[in-house]
Amino acid sequence: MRLLSPGLSKSLAAILGVATPLLCSCSSAKINFQSAPGIAEVWVAPVGSKDLKQIGSTPLTISSTELAQKAGEKGPIAVEYRSPGFAAQRAVITDTTNVDINLSLEMQPQIDADEQQKLNRVVDRLFEVQRLARVGRTEDALRSVKEVQQEAPYVTAAYELEGGIYLIQKKYKMSLDAYQMASKLDPKNLEIANMKKQVEKLASGGGQ
Repeated sequence: MRLLSPGLSKSLAAILGVATPLLCSCSSAKINFQSAPGIAEVWVAPVGSKDLKQIGSTPLTISSTELAQKAGEKGPIAVEYRSPGFAAQRAVITDTTNVDINLSLEMQPQIDADEQQKLNRVVDRLFEVQRLARVGRTEDALRSVKEVQQEAPYVTAAYELEGGIYLIQKKYKMSLDAYQMASKLDPKNLEIANMKKQVEKLASGGGQ
């Protein structure tokens, strides 16, 4: 949950991705609700209350006076965004009386029960791969990790583990291929990038 305070500076708010308070001399400030995806229901209630009320859908702009009337409280006010297929996102506006506020929340796709079960299976299999590698059963670990890759081809950790197993076996070129795939899936991961560089040096020395 994000806590939004009128005292938060505009630059810090931009960094944190929270609502941006703008100084306002008007008697009734404006509250701008925006979301990604572009349309989401906006529900509000006083903090601590479970009786949320829908006040509209994004993009939405209302006055602080109207927001207080709809929420039944001047502040702090809990805000919840809802959109089919996406996990609900929440924030808290601590004060609506003195500033204009831009509340923009990014909603993440909701994982259904089948997808969650699949994810759980993949995690369990990766732990098993790690256990097999640690006790020296590297061929069994490789067979298992490749099965995981077939079931979930975009899971970065599966290729990291594969690269690590080949590294144990001193099959440096095959290890490099695995780390390159992991890096392609997660290009901002510094740990993977560093491992790839180390394996590149070993592979250039004539390993398998």
